Amino acid sequence: MANVFMFRGVDYELGYNDFQLSENTLGISDKINEQTKKISNGDFSYRIINHWEANGLIANTRKENKGWRRYSLVDVVWLHIVKELRAFGFSLDQIMKVRKNLSAPNSNIKSEFPLLEYYIALALVNEPVYLLVFSNGSAHPLTENEYQMNREFNTSTSHIQIQLNPIVQKMFPAKNLKPEFKESHKITIDERKGVLMLRLGCFEEAKIANEDSEQDIELKNKHGIEQAVEDTIQLIFKHNYESITIKHGIGKYYYFRHKVTKKQENTLFD
Repeated sequence: MANVFMFRGVDYELGYNDFQLSENTLGISDKINEQTKKISNGDFSYRIINHWEANGLIANTRKENKGWRRYSLVDVVWLHIVKELRAFGFSLDQIMKVRKNLSAPNSNIKSEFPLLEYYIALALVNEPVYLLVFSNGSAHPLTENEYQMNREFNTSTSHIQIQLNPIVQKMFPAKNLKPEFKESHKITIDERKGVLMLRLGCFEEAKIANEDSEQDIELKNKHGIEQAVEDTIQLIFKHNYESITIKHGIGKYYYFRHKVTKKQENTLFD
């Protein structure tokens, strides 16, 4: 079977290109690829991890094989994908093909899995995301809308579908990352960046001018503001704000306004 083609559409072209061009400047890609996470023995035994490392399924990031293993968010998602594929009976050789199909070695890209990283970012803004894996090792992450678009093109091609949202949620148990299937949840690329910066803690301060409040909301990145951050994110999802300014470094600010679309105007006044 030849490599399976997947159609993603204009939203993907705009979103992915923007992600690769601008996310690094906002610290989002750095945070997603930061190797700070440990894995529990309840998910993966040391014997399994050693076995997968020896077979090239995962990289050994420990210096001289000493110290705790540390993984990035992308690494942990990949580990869970390997676990799922093994449960479905995939051999190590088949999983290596999946890894190669997802990999894009490039000195200009920090992540070994740039496409997977982009879809992990979508899961972090509550977009339903899947990884489709075919018998020849072809692997494609897709959103719910992209998956529905492709069903008519690939109805005769059997595949395994792994939902990525529960895996990402596992890494952030205190955050509400439940996938949102409603069309009204749609947010702009600018809003998506804002949600990612807030959810991943890529900010020093944030100021929200709120439509329904006489007083602006101000956030400082410190312990104990998790709920305030999530409340702010809900304002973005509901488009219930005027503007948001996020300080993410010395003299570095990210700013965006709520733009009312024609469809939203109709909704407001119907």
